[in-house]
Amino acid sequence: MNEQAVQPLMLMAGIALLCWVMLRNRLLRRQRRIEGLSVPTSLRHNGSAKRQYDQFTGVHSTGAPTEVLQWQVELHDLSRQLQAELDSKMAAVSVLSRQFDAASRRLSDLIEQARGQSAIRTNKSLFERIGQLADKGWEPDKIARFLDVSEDDVRVVLEVASGSSSTASSPPIVPRRA
Repeated sequence: MNEQAVQPLMLMAGIALLCWVMLRNRLLRRQRRIEGLSVPTSLRHNGSAKRQYDQFTGVHSTGAPTEVLQWQVELHDLSRQLQAELDSKMAAVSVLSRQFDAASRRLSDLIEQARGQSAIRTNKSLFERIGQLADKGWEPDKIARFLDVSEDDVRVVLEVASGSSSTASSPPIVPRRA
């Protein structure tokens, strides 16, 4: 036979031999794996069952080295611990936030109360201040906002000051609170 005719024939024989060896190894590995498995008791009566269930073999079933699995467990524990610390910190921040809100409300109430008392304690009376601001050309609504009294009180004081009011006494003016 010719050498050129033998070469493709040998190549085909080599490929066929390689495929047969690979298939045989695969079938042997599958057979060994099936022999090592047990069938669940619920399927033992069923002889036509095709699927074999793997048994859990612990850490070997994941295929990872033991050191990696220990590291993974430690990281999981650390993450749980950090989550617990974060939760407790968030609870503390929430409590502090509520305390801050209560303190700020208390402070704003005290500031408002101090403003009301300072308007009464000025060296000039409230009536004089309303008159002075009106003489400067301020409108009653602007005077009321500036002095933190109601606009009706400012109008009454201005009417009394101008003499157009029929009543001789004026009602008391109390600073309003928001």
